[in-house]
Amino acid sequence: LGAMAAGQPLRRMFDYLGVTSQIPMERMGSTGVIDRYIFDDFTFDLPEGISAFAENLRKAFPDERPQIDVIVKNLTQISVRMDEFDILYAQSHDFASLMEYMDSLGDLMTDLHCSAGLRSVLGMTSSWIGIPLDVCPIYYHHMALASYLSSSWRLAGSGAEMADAFADRVGSLGGGALIAGDPVERILIDQGTVAGAVLKSGRMLRAKRIIGAIHPKALLGLLPEGAVKPAYRKRISRLEDTQGVF
Repeated sequence: LGAMAAGQPLRRMFDYLGVTSQIPMERMGSTGVIDRYIFDDFTFDLPEGISAFAENLRKAFPDERPQIDVIVKNLTQISVRMDEFDILYAQSHDFASLMEYMDSLGDLMTDLHCSAGLRSVLGMTSSWIGIPLDVCPIYYHHMALASYLSSSWRLAGSGAEMADAFADRVGSLGGGALIAGDPVERILIDQGTVAGAVLKSGRMLRAKRIIGAIHPKALLGLLPEGAVKPAYRKRISRLEDTQGVF
């Protein structure tokens, strides 16, 4: 986990949700090195902090200072935006300001004529998040890396224990429950109003309001035929699938 020190973005989220004290963690990088990358022909130490990271890059690749300057400038700008949460609070929800960071980092490094070694070091972040460098948007890559450089932490327990902490918190806030492994098969409509949902097991959940955090086309498949206007169903069904923000 990155950016979990006091006042940093993920810590602020965990504090707001009231789960920080329930998730034991230990800080990494106490010796000055978070991770050590060992390649066939060189070794690179990942330190804490963007400035220290930039300095290590310049030492490892002294002939690529201009390329490193471009990458570090982008990384710093994205780190600031992440810290301010401005993308979440923007009134217009306009992502146009991020478009310069939506190209893949691999393409940028090709344009900058970066060496294989520099690509290998930055490609490590792509391996954490499971998106190859050549298709990973600059914004997504740098957001993950900036978070890790801010402060790096590992769970003292397991991921399951972290999930339990979140689940327990839901229950403590008023009896909410999380149901896993039993997906919704259809949404019930009564006289034009939501009445509940039926799960795969046959269990029925009564509700006056349902939030479907899924693709609109998938949501249509859960509704009875006459639940929405034909024109709306037709328009949603014809939506072209596009890339998400990331």
